[in-house]
Amino acid sequence: MSYIFVRKDLTEWMDNTQERTLLKAFLQTLYDPDLIDQCTEFGFVPVPERLREVAVEGIDMLIVGDNATEWIYEKDTIPGEGQGRYVISLMRRKYDEVKISDLVGITDGHEDIVALWAQTNLNSGGQSTNSAMSSKSMSYTSDAQSKLNAALVMSALSIALWCILIIGLVSQRLCCHHVKTSE
Repeated sequence: MSYIFVRKDLTEWMDNTQERTLLKAFLQTLYDPDLIDQCTEFGFVPVPERLREVAVEGIDMLIVGDNATEWIYEKDTIPGEGQGRYVISLMRRKYDEVKISDLVGITDGHEDIVALWAQTNLNSGGQSTNSAMSSKSMSYTSDAQSKLNAALVMSALSIALWCILIIGLVSQRLCCHHVKTSE
C-alpha cells in the first residue's frame, strides 16, 4: 500500500462515533512497529522512520468527535479491561479454537510417552518389539503420571456410568414389558 487518503474531520462524513475511532485505530496499526513489523517475514518493507513519524502525527490530528471512545489493542493481558467492548485483543478466541488447542495439549503427552518408550527400549538392550515396553516398568514425570491417573479415573467413571445407564434401560424395558403383559 503506497498511501491512504483520509479526511481530517471524520465527523463530517461518518455518523457513527465508534466507526470513526475504529478507523483511527486501524490507521494507527499500520504504523505500529509491534504489529506491522511482522510483515517483513512475508517480504514487505515497512515505511521509513521519518515517514512513519509524519503519518502518526497526521493520524493524531484526526477529528473523531467529542466523547468518542478510543479503541485499544491488547498486546499484553489487561486484566478485566482486556475483554471490554472497544478492545482488539490477540488473546480473544472463539470457543472452538480453545477446545482445539486443549486437544492439541492432550497430544503433547503422547510425545512424552513415545520418548519414554524409546528410552526404555534403549535401556532394554535395543529390542525392537513392544515387549520391551511391557516388560519394563516406565518411570513418568509427576505431570505425566497425574495425567495418566486422571485418564484412568475418567475412563473408569465413564465405564461405570455406561453400566448404570444400560442397567437402567434394561430394567425400564423389563418393567414396561411386565406391566403390559399383566394388563
